[in-house]
Amino acid sequence: MSIYRKENIYAAPVAYYALNLKEFHMDMHWHDRCEIMYVVDGCCTVETRQGAVSLSDRQFIFLDTGVPHRLEVAASCTLLNYEFRCSTIPRGINLKELSAKSSAVQSFLCAGKKILVLDDQCKVGYALKDLIAELECREGETYLLELLFQRMLIECSGCALKIGGITGTVYLKRAKEFIKEHLCESLNAGVISENSGIHVSYLQNLFSRNIGCGIMTYVNNLRIEQACFLLKNSSMKVTDIAFQVGFNSRQHFSYTFEKQFHIGPKQYRKLNSQNLSPNTGDSQQYLSEDGSQGERLSLNNTKL
Repeated sequence: MSIYRKENIYAAPVAYYALNLKEFHMDMHWHDRCEIMYVVDGCCTVETRQGAVSLSDRQFIFLDTGVPHRLEVAASCTLLNYEFRCSTIPRGINLKELSAKSSAVQSFLCAGKKILVLDDQCKVGYALKDLIAELECREGETYLLELLFQRMLIECSGCALKIGGITGTVYLKRAKEFIKEHLCESLNAGVISENSGIHVSYLQNLFSRNIGCGIMTYVNNLRIEQACFLLKNSSMKVTDIAFQVGFNSRQHFSYTFEKQFHIGPKQYRKLNSQNLSPNTGDSQQYLSEDGSQGERLSLNNTKL
């Protein structure tokens, strides 16, 4: 059963292997357990209904329950494989307790992604190798197995949060592009995460780790940046600027502005205004900075 269902707080191993495959073709199938396939050496292809993914050294894929998939190995490939079942039955490790202790695991569980393809920027390979080695000892210590299982999940979750991870950067880029396109509209963290295809808690974590602030702080910073430009380079009223850049009230705009600059929008304008004048005089001629003459352009008829 899915690792993302809140009631499935327990996870226990079901199958595992460490193999060097010379050539291998698997039929499309699915099962009721989660699976991690890790490439130690060589390359392989994992095909799902979302498409085919090529994996090479130190890359791995996580598949949630019920995901149809098949493995293709054209040449030599050394693989580590670990499969575990999540359920309400108190057996194995407690995912709820682990999530409370590890922010990385908490973010991973909040992400809710059925398929994750990641680079091993942590120590997933070492964790999997130790876990599988202990499982192969039929008299292995149960407590040690649980610790190794938890370590492996923590390492996998950490990879998903790394800025270089395939998943994290994609979602962060989507979120930033959506914010840029809809900056002047009514935005909140839920709307942004929904349009980025990721859980809001996971996206908040990505912003905090990679940008250093929360989602809405990032949004407001961009809005204030635009507001500063308009305050310096236009004669628009402060209230109009507030709505123009996406704030829903002048009060919220002024509060956010003063929090960042420690002065209000009007004072900022007085200190930074360019005092630009649209009038260049009656003459159609003007002097450039180097003293040469030029002719005024009619902007209405000028193509950019």
